Amino acid sequence: MPVQDWFQHQADVVRWKADQQARIFRVQGQIRDLENQIRNQKAALADRAILLFNQSQLAEPELVQICAGIGELKASITQKQVEQETINQEQPPQAPDTTYDSNVPKSGLKCPVDGKLLAGRFCPEHGIEGIPVVAAIPPASDATVGTGVSNLVCPVCRKTLNGRFCPEHGAEGVPAN
Repeated sequence: MPVQDWFQHQADVVRWKADQQARIFRVQGQIRDLENQIRNQKAALADRAILLFNQSQLAEPELVQICAGIGELKASITQKQVEQETINQEQPPQAPDTTYDSNVPKSGLKCPVDGKLLAGRFCPEHGIEGIPVVAAIPPASDATVGTGVSNLVCPVCRKTLNGRFCPEHGAEGVPAN
């Protein structure tokens, strides 16, 4: 067989295979359409049987049992819908009372390490960002605020520090020049 005839034969096989696949897909689509029609007819039959059941005109015991089961399922759906609506109506938990005691510093923060009240955002001893104070806490005594280190300044704001870290920036103090 000459090469040209072989290539022509291969092209004919490819065309045939493509046509075969197109016909298979068309028939599969027709089968799906028929199956959908059957499902629709079954649904119509079920609806009619349920209507007859609700009118007490259904005599077949098996169909009566199936319809009763469907009725129970519908009642369960109604209960779940009420439950869902109840959940939808729920309100979030109320926020805790965030009123601060007048003795709490303006920052409203305390050191998470030792619980000392902070004058700024960061603990001057630990350099850690403070956590909110939400309950009335007695004011810190002078002995609990800072370490008395006064030869350090904040490298950001240049203020003299009463501890190792700046209460506003959290930066470690540097020696005053």
